[in-house]
Amino acid sequence: MAKNCKICLNELAEGMDSCVYCGAKAGAFEPKTISELKTYCEARNMPTEKMRFFIGEDYKEPKAFGIFEDENGAFVVYKNKADGTRAVRYKGADEAYAVRELFIRMQQEIGNQKQRSRETRQAIRSYTEENTETRAAPLKKKSFTLAHLIAAIALAAAVTFVGFMIYKTTTDPDSGYYYYDGDYYYHRGSSWYLFDDDDGLWERTVITDGLKEDPKSYYSGSDYSSSYGVSNFEDSEWYEADSRDDDYDSDWDWDSDWDSGYTDWDSDW
Repeated sequence: MAKNCKICLNELAEGMDSCVYCGAKAGAFEPKTISELKTYCEARNMPTEKMRFFIGEDYKEPKAFGIFEDENGAFVVYKNKADGTRAVRYKGADEAYAVRELFIRMQQEIGNQKQRSRETRQAIRSYTEENTETRAAPLKKKSFTLAHLIAAIALAAAVTFVGFMIYKTTTDPDSGYYYYDGDYYYHRGSSWYLFDDDDGLWERTVITDGLKEDPKSYYSGSDYSSSYGVSNFEDSEWYEADSRDDDYDSDWDWDSDWDSGYTDWDSDW
């Protein structure tokens, strides 16, 4: 089963110690350089400028996180607050440490944004449910204005969205372990993982053939069992990482769903 680079997502060439596309080490999970961090974001279509993360740039305007290498070779991780003042998180020669500081902050922002998105969608769902009886009741005759038309369009969009989410929830595979063609897989969110018997590690993968067509037929369960002969997925690096960075959410629109107005721009970090 082919493996994919955890930085750029391209397929890794068999037997290679590093990715031929981005140069990242085959076992690398987190970006270690500014270049790898750029590649990581680009591979996931993350709109970094809208997210207010400026990678490899000494951005001067307010409301920004960033990292860059200065003229003396030091790596600087910073946050420009709402009033334009800069708080330096790190300045030093350790590029991997600097990148990790910004990467962790980025994961926190992603988590906050997705939580806000879930809450907004839940509010839409609740509003739709609460107004179902009102919409079903006989309507009294009244004048129809532009405001009514706008409200009707917004409501129709909300109902359509909720319907899509319900459809997605009921058709997506359950989270848990799957056994297919002699291998164990794990599904979570919208990502699939394969247990590599040679390395003894879980690896993110892309499923094909029968497992893709009918995953429910190969479902083993949500709880771990030592009888599987694989390690517990919850002990893997992916479980902790995807808890804060489920960057494969198929219902997440990086560009449309992001609103940096929810970031605390007055704090130092």
